[in-house]
Amino acid sequence: MQGLKYVETLVVTPEKPSAGGDTVYRTAYFNSTINQNEIDKLLQFPRQMIINAIAQWTSEGSAWVISSVDNHYNNIVK
Repeated sequence: MQGLKYVETLVVTPEKPSAGGDTVYRTAYFNSTINQNEIDKLLQFPRQMIINAIAQWTSEGSAWVISSVDNHYNNIVK
């Protein structure tokens, strides 16, 4: 397990109401990367990083709400 890089990506569609009464949709990508030798012990850490990134992104006062989770990727590269 030495020299591995673990990248987890979550693709979501947030939405928010616009000034004209329509709903605006956008695609957002949230990533986390681990460059560690003990990937099996650290798998919960990237998920928490993504959850924190989503919470920070939606709390910026922009009125965005996660509408759907479109894709979830786990990539392990040597």
